[in-house]
Amino acid sequence: MPVAVVRCESYEREEVFAAVGRALEAIGGLGRLPKGTVLIKPNLLTPSKPESAVCTHPEVVRAVVRHLKRAGFTDILVGDSPGFGSARGVARTAGILDVCREEGVRLVEFDTVVEATLPRGREVRRLPMARVALEADCIINLAKLKTHSLTGFTGGVKNLFGCVPGRNKATLHLRLRHPRHLSAMFLDLYDLLRPSLTLMDGVVAMEGPGPRNGSPRPLGFILASPDALAVDSVACGIIGLDPFRVWTNQLGAARGLGTVDLREIEVAGDLGPGTAAERLKEVTVHDFRQAPSPSALSRNLVGFASELFHRHLALRPEIRDDRCKACGVCADHCPPEAITMGELASIDHGRCVLCYCCQELCPYDAVELEAPPLARLLSRRGRVDRRANQN
Repeated sequence: MPVAVVRCESYEREEVFAAVGRALEAIGGLGRLPKGTVLIKPNLLTPSKPESAVCTHPEVVRAVVRHLKRAGFTDILVGDSPGFGSARGVARTAGILDVCREEGVRLVEFDTVVEATLPRGREVRRLPMARVALEADCIINLAKLKTHSLTGFTGGVKNLFGCVPGRNKATLHLRLRHPRHLSAMFLDLYDLLRPSLTLMDGVVAMEGPGPRNGSPRPLGFILASPDALAVDSVACGIIGLDPFRVWTNQLGAARGLGTVDLREIEVAGDLGPGTAAERLKEVTVHDFRQAPSPSALSRNLVGFASELFHRHLALRPEIRDDRCKACGVCADHCPPEAITMGELASIDHGRCVLCYCCQELCPYDAVELEAPPLARLLSRRGRVDRRANQN
């Protein structure tokens, strides 16, 4: 099954509807989806306006709903479990609640939790899950193309983490401290849910310190495929990121959960036929700002060495005193309870597990990620060595 890559230069309603239609047609349409209840799972991270590029844009949600109705689907739900707040509250700010009302579909909270068994799980064998996600006849995974300061990239596979409700996500962050293990759990979740379709909103993406505090970056694309790993890999190719530098892609390819190698992914849609490796050359954004990340040294290591260097080289969250409003969101959502509140927030780095939940959820962009001394030293040494080699 190819990955559809179609151009969409704005969120004007008719343009998005047409682009989503072309993407769906390029991968065979909606007729192959199971009949029954359809759960649309957008990215509803935090209460953010559509123009911030934090959440899936409401017009993309509307377009998918209308195409489903046109294909004869009548039982359509929209739901997620945000980083904080209710799905209804986040959807209201993101413009998605109005879409649900106008299109006559139901927004659901992921508030009924069941313990799911994952017989093929590699990292976890049981997960607390939203019942509606397990009981839906099919899931349409509406991801947002964004950078992510912990995992480098967040797209289709990671978007399903929202099917783990509420505080259970923080518990998993605490248990699975290294991004490799966290990403392996995302893949277990993906293998369990197997969305029928992943469609990615890359009309306006996020670059820099995502997934919340980065900057909107117009890209002008919508991507779609039943294979979320292939969608994520093509998206990485568009923003100039090697797909195999993303843990979910690397581990997912090794497990045979999808296609990651751009030479093996066929693209369809507006770029013309061919492999992703061939067709993306003309559209790759070479100056796309990637998320701040640990030293390249730690990314190239595996196993114990990778975990050791993650602790000593990974970026550390620091509070920007000039931006902190002492709202308490970071402290309330810190898995190891490493943040205390006074006049400002304060981080105990001895307890911090480097999950970056504080940076991800801070409403005021008051948490910045800074390199620890060893990482700064190695980075300076690397620059000196490169200059010496050039001379």
